[in-house]
Amino acid sequence: MKNSGFDYEINLDANCIFVRHYGIFDLNQVIERGNRVAKHPDFRKSLNRIIDITTCEVDFSADEIRAVWSRINKEIDQRGSYKEVLLVSSPLAHGLGRMFDSLSPVAEVQIRVYNTKEHDCFKNLRKWLGLVPDIRFPDFMATE
Repeated sequence: MKNSGFDYEINLDANCIFVRHYGIFDLNQVIERGNRVAKHPDFRKSLNRIIDITTCEVDFSADEIRAVWSRINKEIDQRGSYKEVLLVSSPLAHGLGRMFDSLSPVAEVQIRVYNTKEHDCFKNLRKWLGLVPDIRFPDFMATE
């Protein structure tokens, strides 16, 4: 089995949590990330998220996606409203992102999927999140 995990950085100037998953991206990784990020001293309600899964092997069922949304719904008072970008590079990961979006019962969370192989991917996600050009992505993430 591949080594799995994630790196993250909270950038309050960008109002954003930058995350790069590696290895297998599954329910356990999402839960572990949520727990760890929520305990970080810079964590605030309503921080947007950019989740890079471009190098991951995706392993989710529809029931597991519903479990993620159930958890988010229970924790919405702690999380606040936010936008989440899923950065992908494969058709399978893009489909997963679309499933996350379509199964969302939580109006406070908006999700968009951006394929890093598409023209203007980063320009479009910056515009959607309101990220100014001088906000730089961490070195561990897919870059423009």
